[in-house]
Amino acid sequence: MNQPATDAPRLLLDEQIWFGLAPKLRSEGFDVIHAIEVGLAGTSDQAILSYATKEGRTVLTFNVRDFVVLFSNGIDKQDTFGIVVSDQIPRGELHRRVTNLLTTKSVKQLQNSLVYLQDFK
Repeated sequence: MNQPATDAPRLLLDEQIWFGLAPKLRSEGFDVIHAIEVGLAGTSDQAILSYATKEGRTVLTFNVRDFVVLFSNGIDKQDTFGIVVSDQIPRGELHRRVTNLLTTKSVKQLQNSLVYLQDFK
């Protein structure tokens, strides 16, 4: 099993991400929360990004279009802990790619960046 690095990113999963992924990753030692767990269901993309920034978390979302626009427009880009976007993929593949991300990238490497989860196949 892959072990989280001491400087592994802390994730906030957007609401359309499989809810069971957060507890699964936590059981493997990663610091991951789901938007629904912290009362962010139905909130705006900007609110998700602001919460993540305030809490020192990287956002993981399937909402590629809107988050790429947010990032491109520079909204809070200077202060973010990063945005990871992905097409919708099966749960097992999602888990594998997120684990690869969390074991190969540090908080510093993701700060103020937009990353595509497909790069972690």
